[in-house]
Amino acid sequence: MVQTMDFNDAINAPAPPPADSIGPADLDIIVDPKKNKGWILHRKPFRQQDHLTGIRYDRHTCQFTILASQGEPQLLDRITVVESLRKGLEGLKALTVLWADQNGEIFGINELPLEVVP
Repeated sequence: MVQTMDFNDAINAPAPPPADSIGPADLDIIVDPKKNKGWILHRKPFRQQDHLTGIRYDRHTCQFTILASQGEPQLLDRITVVESLRKGLEGLKALTVLWADQNGEIFGINELPLEVVP
């Protein structure tokens, strides 16, 4: 069973197992085109959470693929980026990815390069 430690070295409840299928209720996307910044907040760990290397955004499908140094890329095929965020995403070079629970407890923060593909 996986356990996590917070930044104060207090043991938290066991982390949920990685999910192969992350849905809309598990993830929030925030884009601020004026500041040229974007964030993904997710409540379930990605399959290769400890080995994340980047994010690919497909303009055609409007979906993300999570890239990792180990294992297969993880397509987030249940999540389609809404139209109001699409243009802002295309101008970004990176996304800050936060893994946190519903209470705001943060388990991981990654600044990942964003690759936009046609």
